[in-house]
Amino acid sequence: GRERDTVNEVMLAISGLCAAYDGDEVLHGLDLTLPTGTMAALLGPNGSGKSTLLRVVAGLLPVRGGTVRLQGRELAAYSPRERARTVGLVPQYATLPFAFSVDEVVGMGRHPYIGLLSAPGPHDREVVNRALTAADVAHVRERSVTELSGGEFQRVLIARALAQEPRLLLLDEPTAHLDLNHQVEIALLMRRLNREQGLTVLWVSHDVNLASEFCDRLLMMKQGHIVADGAPVDTLTPSRLREVYGMEFPV
Repeated sequence: GRERDTVNEVMLAISGLCAAYDGDEVLHGLDLTLPTGTMAALLGPNGSGKSTLLRVVAGLLPVRGGTVRLQGRELAAYSPRERARTVGLVPQYATLPFAFSVDEVVGMGRHPYIGLLSAPGPHDREVVNRALTAADVAHVRERSVTELSGGEFQRVLIARALAQEPRLLLLDEPTAHLDLNHQVEIALLMRRLNREQGLTVLWVSHDVNLASEFCDRLLMMKQGHIVADGAPVDTLTPSRLREVYGMEFPV
């Protein structure tokens, strides 16, 4: 198998992270270690900093203080192209200005590997095909993304991120606007990629039940801090849920 060393056992190591969004500091001294191969959900109320944390890790938001290391290396040391080969982000709201085909959109995930004026080669086509199949959208590859259902479009965005061949996949509420069966399908897809490809997954979710069902680790955020971190059975206690969400939950 692949040689393992201690650095590569940790996908993401964050220490004392401070970050601001629209001028307001949202993350205050946040610490997080995510081992390679983890499937973790980020939970917490709106405004707790979940999306901000993803944006920082994806390199879309500058760090105000603290350190972010990706596979043992400072995030700031990665070029945008290197970063895009390591981290894939599935945003919460994505709109495409033109009626691209599914195939074209997923092909955009190969940009970190192809020169601006180069055409995709056989290996790029192969990776795109694998991504389409993995995300279960190969059967709609010729269709325009404007014709897809919400669940299909979400899977196309996941396929585009997979075409980047990332080691870490970040998803910002990928099931937020989907009906229940599509939510479960996306969650099953994430878990399959995690189990079969060893993909490290960090998934922002509002659905405590879905997250606890599919993730081995839950990170609960409140006001820019991680206030609980562990297996679902350890984190989802009545007192913790009351502390984070300010309301009673049946557990």
